[in-house]
Amino acid sequence: MRFLGVLNASNARRSQSSMSSNTNTTTNYAIVGLGNPGKRFEGTRHNVGFEVIDSLRKNGGSKLLEKSCSSSSSLSSSSLRLQNNSSVNSEISDVVLAEYIVNDEEENEGDDDESKSPSSSTRVSRKIVLAKPQTFMNVSGTAVRKIMRKYRVPIENVLVVYDDLDTKVGQIRIKKSGSHGGHNGIRDILDIPRVKNAFPRVRVGIGRPENESVQVYEHVLSKFREEERGEIDKAVEKAAAAVVDILRFGVDDAIARQNGNVPKKKNKNKGGGDGTKKLKVKGGQPVAVAFKVSEDGEKVEVDIFARSSRKKEVVAVAAVEEADDVK
Repeated sequence: MRFLGVLNASNARRSQSSMSSNTNTTTNYAIVGLGNPGKRFEGTRHNVGFEVIDSLRKNGGSKLLEKSCSSSSSLSSSSLRLQNNSSVNSEISDVVLAEYIVNDEEENEGDDDESKSPSSSTRVSRKIVLAKPQTFMNVSGTAVRKIMRKYRVPIENVLVVYDDLDTKVGQIRIKKSGSHGGHNGIRDILDIPRVKNAFPRVRVGIGRPENESVQVYEHVLSKFREEERGEIDKAVEKAAAAVVDILRFGVDDAIARQNGNVPKKKNKNKGGGDGTKKLKVKGGQPVAVAFKVSEDGEKVEVDIFARSSRKKEVVAVAAVEEADDVK
């Protein structure tokens, strides 16, 4: 995959008009990290959603895609800077156009070189905004509703990143939909009128309190222990990578990749590899093939038996091929 970078909002329209016919339709996406505003809550478990947004903003995705993009095409922090916007009760980035080229050969990762098909590329474009609601966690829905209206983002394209008690520290989970699971921020988003639960989420594990005497609200508002901080930093990077995968490939493929099951496209090779081809047989689909080699070994007779789709009977079709190396 080649990463073409991100264009400022002023260039988005010009770039979109110049895209080739194999470009996917550009759609607005809002990546919303949940948390509580103010220095008092920085570094707390409830604010890992904010940390993922900050990671995407600072790195611009370049670290996540360093294997496939050059330094000249990496995103700049200025193009994804966050500014307070009172109209949507959030810190929010400018609208930017992210463009990716996804090659078929990327989908064939892990295949032998001989079996890889010639690459064909598809350009994927996403208009995205990054957001950190400043409404406090329990009323996150207020900010999300305003973001959806202002930027015309359908609920299925609102990607929410948040903390999860039931996931171990350092682990992440991608979900396509679901209930709030006791999370007050998600609960408030689900309370938005006419909003269904079918919006993607990336959950970052914060674990439950080890001491049963510690209340949940105390736990989520506490800071990570020193020995946990390293795992959380890795989890934040993983979550940011998951966001990029969702934008590039969609939620289903991102989940499959997270589970180690990388989707692969069918081999389009016509000349290499095992040379397997579909046989087109007049009169129906092939049901049997018989080979007969001549005594001198220079001629092969192939009988292909096919069942006619129009007549419920078996017909024979003969074909003869020259073979130089038949023994």
